[in-house]
Amino acid sequence: ELCGATGARSIAALVAWKTGVTPHNADTVVAVARRLDEFPRCAEGMRAGRLSLDQVGVIAEKAADGSDEHYAELAAVATVTQLRTAVKLEPRPQPDAQPEPEPEHSITKTVEDGYTTYRIRLPRIEAAKFDAAMQSHHDAQIADWKRDHDA
Repeated sequence: ELCGATGARSIAALVAWKTGVTPHNADTVVAVARRLDEFPRCAEGMRAGRLSLDQVGVIAEKAADGSDEHYAELAAVATVTQLRTAVKLEPRPQPDAQPEPEPEHSITKTVEDGYTTYRIRLPRIEAAKFDAAMQSHHDAQIADWKRDHDA
């Protein structure tokens, strides 16, 4: 992109500077230029004078891929405001649902005043397993002690 060689910070700034249009109109021109291949029917309508830059700009800035035919027909009979509303209401594909991140588990050990303290943080299911294991181990220790002291 040649905008850096001219001192302009973006293509839109370069277009605004060189053509004398407002920054917003320059953004529109750049959006149309970048998506020209995706919206050939809309671009043809603009070339033929049936559609305005503002109409095609709304489509280029926000419309989904593959919607050229639909918006070329709609833009022929719709105002810019109506196109903005139509594009805003267009159904968007749902992003792929990301699986819930696994809760973090941690074990910390603190030694203080002759005592050692363990702090364990586990997700609920792992905590239930840990509780069952601790109870089982505790029961086994008591059974061993009783066996050793009853004999």
